[in-house]
Amino acid sequence: IHYYSNRIEELNDEISAKAKSHEMKPYASGFVTFANFEALTIADQIAQVNSPFQMKTRLAPEPDDVIWHNLRITYWERNMRRFVGIGVVVLLVVFY
Repeated sequence: IHYYSNRIEELNDEISAKAKSHEMKPYASGFVTFANFEALTIADQIAQVNSPFQMKTRLAPEPDDVIWHNLRITYWERNMRRFVGIGVVVLLVVFY
């Protein structure tokens, strides 16, 4: 546990240094960790902003289940891919 705690601190320092040097571009998604389950439950259940599409909270998947390179996809690109996929399926159904 101590090894990983120290490793997390080292990685956080490295991330902060890269963010300050503008080597990193911001992502449309993020992960938040909590010290206890009560804080997690409260954060998951409260409304974050007035506009429902600005921020969605949900419990994070296991790290092995995350497709890490997809975190860079913007909101608009994600919707465009969704609509193109739906369009292709509709065209296949209609012309089949």
